[in-house]
Amino acid sequence: MLFTAFIMGTIAASSLLAGAVLGLAWKPSQRTTAAVMAFGAGILISALAFELVEEAYLKAGYLPVAIGCLAGGGLFAFLNRLLNNKGAFARKQATAKKFVMDRKQREASEILERLSKVELLRNLPPQDIDALIPDIETLTLPGGTIVFREGQEPDGLYLIEKGKVQILRGREVGEDERASVCDDAIAELDQGDAFGEMALLVAEKRTATVRCHGDCVLLRVKREAFDRLAKTSPGLAMAVSKLLARRLDSISARHVESEKERKRWKEVAEKNVPDEVIEPTVVEMRKAVAASGGAPLAIWLGILMDGIPESAVIGASISPGKMVGMALMAGIFLSNFPEALSSAVGMKQAGHSRLRIMLMWGSLVLLSGLWAVIGHVICTHTSSEAVIAVFQGIGAGAMLTMVAETMLPEAFEQGGSIVGISTLLGFLSAYFLSGL
Repeated sequence: MLFTAFIMGTIAASSLLAGAVLGLAWKPSQRTTAAVMAFGAGILISALAFELVEEAYLKAGYLPVAIGCLAGGGLFAFLNRLLNNKGAFARKQATAKKFVMDRKQREASEILERLSKVELLRNLPPQDIDALIPDIETLTLPGGTIVFREGQEPDGLYLIEKGKVQILRGREVGEDERASVCDDAIAELDQGDAFGEMALLVAEKRTATVRCHGDCVLLRVKREAFDRLAKTSPGLAMAVSKLLARRLDSISARHVESEKERKRWKEVAEKNVPDEVIEPTVVEMRKAVAASGGAPLAIWLGILMDGIPESAVIGASISPGKMVGMALMAGIFLSNFPEALSSAVGMKQAGHSRLRIMLMWGSLVLLSGLWAVIGHVICTHTSSEAVIAVFQGIGAGAMLTMVAETMLPEAFEQGGSIVGISTLLGFLSAYFLSGL
C-alpha cells in the first residue's frame, strides 16, 4: 500500500512537471489558463465536501473535523503569508498584485500617520487630504543642506521624518557652512515637526532659512498639490481659520486636544484612501517580481506547501479495499497544471535556466509522492477515528484555504467572468464522479 500511495501521489502531482514543460515551450492565453484553474478549483471544492469531509464526519462526528479544518486552514494562511513576504508571491499574478497592494496600503497609512501631525492638514477633511498622497515626495538630505532660504518663493510644506533642522534668520547662510554649530539659529525642529506651511497660507516669501542639522529625511507636499487642493476643497479656508485661532489657545490644552483629533483624523483618512492610490500598476508588479529575483526557493516552497495537504490526503484516502476518489485525483491534477505553467513562465522571464526549472518541478513531484506515503502511514497506524478525522480535516482545511486564497483569485485575475461558470462546471463534474 505504501508503493500505491507513492504512485498515486506522484500521478496527481505529475501535472506540475507537465505544466512547467508546457510553460517553457508555449504560453496559452490567460483566459484558457484561468478556465482550467477555476475548473480544478470547482472539482476540489466538491471532492473535499462529498468525499473527504463527509467521510470523516460520518466516522468521527463534527468536532474532530472542524478542529482539523481550522488548524489546517490557519496553518496554511500563516505559512502562505510568511512565504509571500520572502518572495513566493511571484508564483502567481494575483498574489503579486495583492503583495503590492498591501505594501502600498501600508505606505499610505504611514504617510497619513505623518500628515496627521501637521496641524494645518489635520484641520482639512480627511477625504480631501487623500488626494495629496501621490504628490508627496521623500527627500534624503545630508547635514548642512539648505532646505530653503529666507526670501524664496514657497515650494511646499515639509515634515521631518528623521533628523533635525535649524531655523536661521538675520544673515545669509552659505551652502558650505556646517549645521553642527550655528549661533544664529532661532529655533530647532525635531522628528515629527512640520515647517513651511505659513508661507503657503499667506502666499508670501519665506521669512527664514531652514538648514539640516545632521542628516535628514523630509517629506514634502508640493506647492502645486497644495494649491490644487485649495481650489477644490471648500474646507481649506475653514482649516486656515481654525489653525490661526488655535494658535491663540494655550499650548497644553492644544496638545491634548490635537492628539485626539490626530488619531480620529487618521482613522477617517485611512477609510477614505481612494482605490487608485493603492491599485498596483503592471509596472509596479513587474518591479516587485524583478526585485525578488523570481525568488526560486520561496516559489518552490510555496508550491510545495500548496501540494503537501493534497498529497497527504491522497495517502490518507488509500486503505485495503479502498482507493482514492477519482474526483479528488482529478481536482488535484487540474489545479496543479496551471499553477506550474504560470510559475514556470515567470521563472523563465526572471532568467532562470530551463534545467533548473525542470529540476525544481521534478523534485516537487517526488516529494508529493513521499507526502502521500506519510499521509498513508499516519492514518493506517492510528486506530482512533477521531485522530484520523482531525488529520483529514487538516488536509481539507488547508486545501480549501489554498483554493480561496490562491487559485480562485488568480483565476479571476486572469479570466474574469469565465471563472464562475468554470468553477461551477468543475463542481458538478466532481459531484458526478463521486457518485460513480
